[in-house]
Amino acid sequence: MESMKEMIEKRAYHLFLKRGGAHGYHMQDWMLAEKEIKAELDAKKKTEIKQPFVPRTAPKTEAVAPAAPKTAAPVKQAPNVAKKVK
Repeated sequence: MESMKEMIEKRAYHLFLKRGGAHGYHMQDWMLAEKEIKAELDAKKKTEIKQPFVPRTAPKTEAVAPAAPKTAAPVKQAPNVAKKVK
């Protein structure tokens, strides 16, 4: 990127050419160029969107409820067969 001085020099030169190259107005050209360039840079700064600094943290995870304890499947009980005693 070119420096502000270079930008002013170019603008002053363009003002010089726009006037038809008449000598003796270099200070007026320089002052006007400086004023225009500074105004453009200030306007550019105001329009830039600045993002606030947000420190990086570990990704958020959702809290998961602990799983319910597994219960054993119901045990089938043997049929109640009474042995006949003789």
